[in-house]
Amino acid sequence: MVCHLADSLRIGLGELPAKRVDTLPTRTLVKWLVVYSPIPAPRGKIQTAPEMLSTAPASWDADVARVEQLIERMAATPTTATHPAFGPLTYGGWGRLTWKHIDHHLTQFGC
Repeated sequence: MVCHLADSLRIGLGELPAKRVDTLPTRTLVKWLVVYSPIPAPRGKIQTAPEMLSTAPASWDADVARVEQLIERMAATPTTATHPAFGPLTYGGWGRLTWKHIDHHLTQFGC
């Protein structure tokens, strides 16, 4: 999960290319529901992009440190990268999606 978060942050920063699979519904309604609405994402219902599963774990401490560094960079970098499923996102959209994504996985593990 930690490596998955790092991969998703790298996509958001434009460092890791991801194949676009967005459609009109995912760029509009689904993006609004997942990114901007207060409704939590359904567990186990959204399939992630393969690029977000590309990094193999190294050591727990190094992987966590990498995610922390990427979170800091995401907060400080006005990115407008394209999300593979939701299409173009604003800097605020990436911030909100990042927060919801990290919260989703921390909640999964009881944090």
